[in-house]
Amino acid sequence: MFLFGPRMTGKTFLLRRLRSDLFIDLLDPEIELSFSRSPVIFWEKLRALHKNNLVIVDEVQRVPALLDYVQKGIEEIGLRFILSGSSARKLRRGSANLLGGRALDLRLYPLTNVEVGKDFDLNMALSYGTLPHVVTTFLKGKVDDVRRQLKAYSTIYIKEEVQAEALTRNVSAFQRFL
Repeated sequence: MFLFGPRMTGKTFLLRRLRSDLFIDLLDPEIELSFSRSPVIFWEKLRALHKNNLVIVDEVQRVPALLDYVQKGIEEIGLRFILSGSSARKLRRGSANLLGGRALDLRLYPLTNVEVGKDFDLNMALSYGTLPHVVTTFLKGKVDDVRRQLKAYSTIYIKEEVQAEALTRNVSAFQRFL
């Protein structure tokens, strides 16, 4: 299963609460570098597992070459996978193995008014959005912290998504727009 969604919607938070037989966190620079240099290391870890074991790979778009071994793990060992990431586009554009119909494609979005419940504030949602951490910080009355969080979020988004993916020619104009 693929689990995609914008940054900071809670993908990693949810995945860490699942019981898995192997959890790979590609946000860890050493792990990312190791698997980028030699994806076969991932296969060696998979070969030590058994049928129906659950493997979670967080931020899989960072090392798309792992997807070939995911398919191999499904077909040869019978492993189950949850693969998360914030950029399905990067995988598609890079011609990564998207497992040809072997995986569900689920999305995780910011919170809805129903999920926030009785504390839902339409003005807050329109002004700041409903990323989980933003909502909880706002509900604690820390509006200045919300603004700092969103500034950091937009900076990271621009750096890692917009600039790196060359999604706009004029990054500074896009930053002012945000």
